[in-house]
Amino acid sequence: MMILADKCYNTLEGLGDNFASFRSDISKLIAQKQELESAAKKEIEIIGDIEARYNHQAQSLIEAEQRLSSAEDKLSATMTRADSLKAKKEEVTGAILKLTEQLNEAEERIKALKAETEQRKEAHSVAEAELRKLYQYIADKKEFERMADRLLQLVRK
Repeated sequence: MMILADKCYNTLEGLGDNFASFRSDISKLIAQKQELESAAKKEIEIIGDIEARYNHQAQSLIEAEQRLSSAEDKLSATMTRADSLKAKKEEVTGAILKLTEQLNEAEERIKALKAETEQRKEAHSVAEAELRKLYQYIADKKEFERMADRLLQLVRK
């Protein structure tokens, strides 16, 4: 806009007229219009930001209300379940004593089986060691036989 105005002023000056005060007034008017346009753009941006924040906050409120409702439903269901469990607890107190006895017996059996397992592991380790020795003995014997055969072949030549 200023460029167009400058071209017009230059043309008028070329005609010999002096429009300096007019030119100054028009330049100020154009500058004010540009400032107003800039301010309007900023205001639109600010309004957009406020609307976005409002929408975000409204969505957050909806989500918070949903979470609250869900928590209240879960609390109610859990309280009902707790009442039911309290009633069942009284019914199973005798069963717990019986289970405790069975558990103690099972733990004793576990101890015995662990000891037996350890003995079996030791026996297994011994057997593996003996097997490795035999394997090595067989491998050494085969190597010895191979070398003896080779020596015999060399001697026969």
